[in-house]
Amino acid sequence: MTYDEETQSFVIESPLSVPVSSKKKFMLNMNDYRNAHYQVLNKAKVEYKRMLRDEILQLPKMDKATINYEITLGDNRIHDGMNICSVTSKFFLDALVEYGILPDDNMRYILHEEWNPHGIEKNNGKVLIYIKPL
Repeated sequence: MTYDEETQSFVIESPLSVPVSSKKKFMLNMNDYRNAHYQVLNKAKVEYKRMLRDEILQLPKMDKATINYEITLGDNRIHDGMNICSVTSKFFLDALVEYGILPDDNMRYILHEEWNPHGIEKNNGKVLIYIKPL
C-alpha cells in the first residue's frame, strides 16, 4: 500500500486473477463470475482477501470513502472495463468491511466509484485501487 499525495488517496494493487487450485485461476471479471460454481466463487473471494489482507490492514478506519479503479491490462485483447471492476469492487469492498476498515459497503459509506483504463503492461495486468477517506 502506498499513499498518493496528488489524489490524497491510499493505493492498493489488485490482481486481475486469483488462483483457485494448483492449476486454475479465476479471472476477476463478470463473465467468469456469472458462470462459476458457488464453491469456486467462494475460493476466489477467500484467496483475494488473503492476497490483499496485509495491505488492507494498513489502511486507516474510514467512515466514508470514494474509490477509483485504474485498470492496466496484461495483453492487447479488448476488455470490458466494467466487467473487471464490478468483480474487483465486490471482492475489495467486502474485504474492507470484513477487516473493519469500513462499517459497510453500501451507498451510505461509498460515495463514489469509477474506473479508468490505464494502458497495457505485457504480462503484468493489475488494477490500482485508489481509496480516499472522507
